[in-house]
Amino acid sequence: MRGPAKRAVRTWAVTTAIIALLGIPAGLLWAQISPAVTYVVIEGEPVLADPEGQGPITVDGRFALIAVVAALVCAIVAYVRGGRGND
Repeated sequence: MRGPAKRAVRTWAVTTAIIALLGIPAGLLWAQISPAVTYVVIEGEPVLADPEGQGPITVDGRFALIAVVAALVCAIVAYVRGGRGND
């Protein structure tokens, strides 16, 4: 590989590694702030203990919020580090 292709592969690898490493604290944060959703096992099948509750929706919403914030932070850092601040 030469010049631009090599740089593109290197950029991809570094970006992928950084985002993967940032996923660990994001997942731990999500586990800490999300409410517990309880299940009961009936005849070997897990069933929501409170099917009318909003627990599963809240868990998904908090995951989406953490993912959006993390994506915005990564995008801003990539934009600044990419030298595009002088467009």
